[in-house]
Formats: sequence, C-alpha cells, structure tokens
Amino acid sequence: MVTSEGPKCVCKFDRQDPNCKSLIRIKNAAFAGDSYLSHLIYSDNHRDFDIKPLDQILSINVELKARTRAIDGLILLAIAQGPKGGHYTALFLHKGLLQFQFSCGLQTMLLSELEAPINTGHEFTVQVALDFSRNHSHCNASLRINDTLAMSGDQPTWLGSKTLGKSKTISSIWLHLGGSPQTPVVLMSELPGGQGFTGCLKNLKINENPKEIFRFAKELSSDD
Repeated sequence: MVTSEGPKCVCKFDRQDPNCKSLIRIKNAAFAGDSYLSHLIYSDNHRDFDIKPLDQILSINVELKARTRAIDGLILLAIAQGPKGGHYTALFLHKGLLQFQFSCGLQTMLLSELEAPINTGHEFTVQVALDFSRNHSHCNASLRINDTLAMSGDQPTWLGSKTLGKSKTISSIWLHLGGSPQTPVVLMSELPGGQGFTGCLKNLKINENPKEIFRFAKELSSDD
C-alpha cells in the first residue's frame, strides 16, 4: 500500500520485516479477546491433503495447555463441514465455568462444569475428542481436564449407511483457537462482549500430532 512515507508492504499474519520475508515464530500464543488462529485439519480441495476414507477424517481430537483469568471467551471450536451436513465441538468459558457444546448434525448438546472453575491463572491441560461409532450412527464427545474426564455425551449423527467410506461427505475440517470467524455455529450460552478468549494457549496436538500453534495456522480463504 502507499503511505505518506512511500510504498509499504502489507504482510500476511505470519510474516514480518519491511519485505515480509521473516517468519514470526511463536510457541505460546496470547489472546486478548479480539483475535483467533485457524488450523486446517482436512480439506478435499487443498494440495496438502490426500483424499482419505471417511473413517480416517471423521474423528477430531485436540489437546493443548491453557492459562487464563478470564470469565468469558471461546477457547476452541473444531468444525467439520460437508455438502449434506457437519459436526463440531466447542469449548468456552461462561461466567468463569467451562462450557462444552457439540453437535453431530441432528442435536446440540451443552455440558457445563458446575464447580471447580479453571480461570485461576494456573496452567491446565485440555483434551477434547469427538469420536464416532463403527457404523457412524452415533458420536461421542468427551472433555478431559488435566487427564481427568470432566464431561462426555453421546448423540445420533446425520451420517447413514449410504455415506460409509465416502470422504466427499466431509469437505473440510477447521480448528479455531482463541475465537472464530463467522460460522454457522451458535453457542447456547451467549458470551457478552464477543466470543474472544483472553489468555495463553500452547503445546497444541491435533489428532495426536504436535503442531506449532502459530506457525502452522492458516488464513481462511474461499478455496479451503
């Protein structure tokens, strides 16, 4: 762009320096309530991904470490979408307590931690999993805090026997951290002042694979 001091490069989110050539390396991501990072877990329209059987792309497993003193804010949203339906799981803080919401296309379930708030400023480990039965008729969502099962739920899915083995049923899977772009997901507990998370996230694992929380984030585009 052109400024009063002359032309200036507008860098992508992961680049810096006057010519946008230096990568920004951040292992511990801090969020202030008005930003988010997005990781592309799978896409059937992206050069980095091979077409896979449905069994290999349905489940979503996310692990990370967090630290916060906030009372409200979206920690993570993992969402799979396809031409006929999708599924998602969302973890957020509301009034200082953890809220765990998920859907496999037919129902929406909200689970709440009634005691033991985690917004104490101390680090804690989060493990979120959304798994499917062998015939894909049901899904099970679970949340573990510091390796202890905190919440879990089971519900029927929108998938049927006609979709088995067809990876095109799922076109993309995204993980949004610290907030999210506009999505079809509506959180059942409204978050005042927006959905952004205030705190720190690190040590990200997606489907048991370690990922640098900032380096491997991607910018959303209409092609993904």
